[in-house]
Amino acid sequence: MTGVIGLDLQHSRSMIVLREGEGVRTVLAPVGDGIRYAVPNACDDQGRWGSAAAEASLVSCGDPGSAPAAADLLCWRRSPWSEQFLRGLHARLTGYLGQVAPTPPNGYRVVVSVLPSATASDGEPPPTDLRKRCAAAGLTDVATVDPTDALLCRWLTEPDPGGTPWEASPAVVAVVCGETWTSAAAYRIEGGRVRRARTYPETVATGTGTWCTELALQVLARCRPGVPATAVLALLDGVGEFATGLRGTDADRALEWSGPLADRMYAPLRLTRRELLARQEIRAASGTVAALVSRAVTALAGDGREAGRPLILVGGCGASWPFLGDALTPFGTVRQSSAPCRDLAAGAAWWPLLRTRFDTTRPAAATRPGASTGIPSSARSPERRTEPAATRTSGHDDVPPWLRP
Repeated sequence: MTGVIGLDLQHSRSMIVLREGEGVRTVLAPVGDGIRYAVPNACDDQGRWGSAAAEASLVSCGDPGSAPAAADLLCWRRSPWSEQFLRGLHARLTGYLGQVAPTPPNGYRVVVSVLPSATASDGEPPPTDLRKRCAAAGLTDVATVDPTDALLCRWLTEPDPGGTPWEASPAVVAVVCGETWTSAAAYRIEGGRVRRARTYPETVATGTGTWCTELALQVLARCRPGVPATAVLALLDGVGEFATGLRGTDADRALEWSGPLADRMYAPLRLTRRELLARQEIRAASGTVAALVSRAVTALAGDGREAGRPLILVGGCGASWPFLGDALTPFGTVRQSSAPCRDLAAGAAWWPLLRTRFDTTRPAAATRPGASTGIPSSARSPERRTEPAATRTSGHDDVPPWLRP
């Protein structure tokens, strides 16, 4: 196997990560569409895909500065599960790989992070239909992984997440926040095995897509007339950067919008983390997610052992916003990556390597306290390889001695 392509197809944007190599030479790279890493779910009959198709659609929608509305910002959106979009994805990957189709005979496997059909939202097809649609578009033998499992895989390749070894945190809750949904699952990581607690994951219809659109509209409302239609994509990129900036500031420190269109604004836009949490819709969303995590922590304690203070992994495109992490700190030690939008695609790329360590068919079983996780250590990759690397797990002797558990 030459490489694994991990996909996270959200409501309006998609992330693509390519994992190549093995052991210390493993590298991960975001693919994007040649313009931006977060690919707009756009395509048209002229063969345009991603950013190019979205820009063309925005031009036909008119000037968002004259009559800003939520529908105008995403007028370019198409279903990421449509055959037309998937064909564009296949063409992009083929070009990125040097005119090599991303298929198993060529050494590439595609893994999609997708919700189970029972909890799917936005008309997402069930996994069986997903594979058929992908195959029709040229993406053959596609595998799927639950988003919470993908998030955990992304973290299991870290040698020491946040300074806390996995051996010291066998109780873990993975919380994935998407644009239109949030999912959580509880795990025990002991004795080299990953066991999901009870019947989790559980998914609720709460995401951050609406808030992202609302902030973009607030920026547009402060802009002078004549905003170029194509500036909307850059504006939406800026929303994610602003959210990340807020996550790194103190609760009462105001962060001023300095992203796209800042030079066109006649009045500044400033927000604090505390102001965000005071908003009714954000309080409601935070409360829903907090209840979700509380149930997951309770599931951990249901196997007859104390969950202690579990490690809570928060990821996904919605995890850029600070209010999720803030709301979950009472339940455990919260960990988030520096690029949460890539978490699921990166985790999906790791899934074929780590899936044999997962046992999600039964509740967590009691094991010896303090047992080693057996999860392989990893080495940081050089520049361009923006995500952590891990070792092969097909056999102990395949791993260099300095990286063995």
